[in-house]
Amino acid sequence: MRAVPDDQIRGLRRVYVLMGVADGTLLPFIPLYLLQRGMRPAAIGLVLAGSALAALAGGLGWAYLADRRLSPERLVLTATFVAAAFALLMVVPGSAGSWSLPSRGLRSRSSTRSRCAAFAAPVAPTTPASAFA
Repeated sequence: MRAVPDDQIRGLRRVYVLMGVADGTLLPFIPLYLLQRGMRPAAIGLVLAGSALAALAGGLGWAYLADRRLSPERLVLTATFVAAAFALLMVVPGSAGSWSLPSRGLRSRSSTRSRCAAFAAPVAPTTPASAFA
C-alpha cells in the first residue's frame, strides 16, 4: 500500500471537520422538532438510537465497499445515486419515505399536500417588523 501525501488528504480532513460541525449544530434541534410534532420522549430516543445505529452500520458498509469491492469513482457515483433516490422518496406523496408524524395524534386528509407545500413555501417572518420598532 502506498502512503498518501498529506496535501491530498488535507482537504478531506477539512470536509470531515465541517461535516462534524454541521452534525453537531443540527443534532440538538432534532429532539425538539420531534417533540413539537407530537412524539413521546421514549419514541424520540428510539428515533435517535435508530439513526445512530444506521449511521454506524452504513459507515461500516461503505468502508468495506471502499476498501474491498468498488473503485473510488464508482463508490462516489453509487453514493450519489442512493442519496438522490432517498431525497426523492422524501418528497413523493404516498411513498415510504414521505411519512409525517401526526400532530398531537390527529391526521388530516391534506397532510400530503401540506408536506409537499412545506418544501415550496417561502419563508415568512413570524414576528412583524413593527414589533422591533
